[in-house]
Amino acid sequence: MAVTDDEIESLRFHLGFGNLSEDGPYTADGFRAVFYQVVQPNLTAGAETTASTAASVGLSTVTVVSLTGIVARARLVVDVGDAEEIVVVRSVGVLSFSAVFAAAHAANFPVAVMGGEARLRMLLGRADSAWQSMQAADIGDDAGLKRIEGDLEWFQGDERLRIRRSLYEATVAELAWLCNVEPRRGKKRGCQLEAY
Repeated sequence: MAVTDDEIESLRFHLGFGNLSEDGPYTADGFRAVFYQVVQPNLTAGAETTASTAASVGLSTVTVVSLTGIVARARLVVDVGDAEEIVVVRSVGVLSFSAVFAAAHAANFPVAVMGGEARLRMLLGRADSAWQSMQAADIGDDAGLKRIEGDLEWFQGDERLRIRRSLYEATVAELAWLCNVEPRRGKKRGCQLEAY
């Protein structure tokens, strides 16, 4: 399945190009053109199918609609969003495969052979989750007042934010590497898109 417009907009945001229309005044950053002309045609696509049976935690055998690309030792991205995980195929049957699962998955979950598009979706999910965690209400919970020799002093609670930001930046760096597009976050205003 080709990368969707929503996924492109998510990638655009995480790489620091914002979500303003390229047709708007002073916002023509060329991101869509680079994505459609350079990135998308060169992203490898692994076969995709659907599991018709559920998977349980641990070694589980799953029946799929198609076994195209699913072979022993293949890496598969199963499910989506927070339920997504990577499994390694242990064995293959007529229309099934066995792998060790870290989480349970209800029937009809998507299965994709690891490739550029599957990696892009997986990293976008991680980037979205990391971004949301930086916006969480508990981000300042480790801030407060402390008493030093009778005086009260405010101390900053930025350790939680620093950890979450570090995770987010690492994920964005992986997205940039996968797409060969340098992120614009932290760059001076007016910087142009760079492909390397």
